[in-house]
Amino acid sequence: MTKTNDDPAANAIREIPVWKSWRWRLARAIVIYLFVPYAAIVLIFTSLQRTFMYPATTADHLAADETSLKQGTIHELTFVANDGIELHGWLILAEGHSANTEQEVSAELNSGRKTVIYFPGNSGNRGERLADLHELSRRNLNVICFDYRGYGDNPGSPSESALIEDAWKVWGLATKQKSIPAGNLLLFGESLGGSVAIQTAARASREGTPPAALILSSTFLSMTDNVKREYPFFPVDLMLWDTWRSDRFAAEVDCPVLMFHGTSDEFVPVAAARGLIGLFPARAEFEFGHRWHEVKGGTHNDISPMLLKTELERLLSHLDQDP
Repeated sequence: MTKTNDDPAANAIREIPVWKSWRWRLARAIVIYLFVPYAAIVLIFTSLQRTFMYPATTADHLAADETSLKQGTIHELTFVANDGIELHGWLILAEGHSANTEQEVSAELNSGRKTVIYFPGNSGNRGERLADLHELSRRNLNVICFDYRGYGDNPGSPSESALIEDAWKVWGLATKQKSIPAGNLLLFGESLGGSVAIQTAARASREGTPPAALILSSTFLSMTDNVKREYPFFPVDLMLWDTWRSDRFAAEVDCPVLMFHGTSDEFVPVAAARGLIGLFPARAEFEFGHRWHEVKGGTHNDISPMLLKTELERLLSHLDQDP
């Protein structure tokens, strides 16, 4: 005969539905209060990441002749990108030089003087950088600066692939349209622009026409590294579309590198930048070598103009001595 349990309490415990058990309630709470919010944040971050990465500052009109620089010293530049949009920038001649015709501009650019192609960070526009551009021109340098697509008065939407192709178009404008020898071009990149400059220098080096030098300020190993450091609990490798892996391109750069980084940089730790400078290949033929400067107390946008002036003059002196 089968023994039965007539204890009402025991029978009641056995008869509790699965959906009322503590395990089920715990699992349900985890899903509702942890997984769903986490998944929502990941989804929002993923869908809006380019809005966060490229906080573009737009402007209706950025005319060269409406700046504070003298007429003849600043000129409009344009080019048509691979997808057909027209992008705008400026050419600023070295201080003390001016030109009023295309022939005169060409003569200035091919006088043997060095020209800087300036790649800005991910905020602002060229109008807000006029003082910095003018400061470079005071070092006896011509300066070319284009806003990224979606910035300033430029149409389009920024992405890594688009910005890199646009940067290569700027390189082509300088070397082909303006006939500036690659050996007379310096690439200057700040923050995100440093990654643009590195990839451009690497591509030019692969083609056997490296720039005279690469100058970097407050830039990073990779965007992936940056985001992982800020958001360690997110699957960054799966989320990020634009990775900006400077660490993968540095070894291909075949020119001297001058790099500045503040020890109090609030966005890119100096240790990460120090890791980047070590990836550029040493070349015995670089008389100048690679120069690394930790700016004591310097923040992300706080590199000493005097230090920049001194090091630029030193770099230019060495470049002018090369045969």
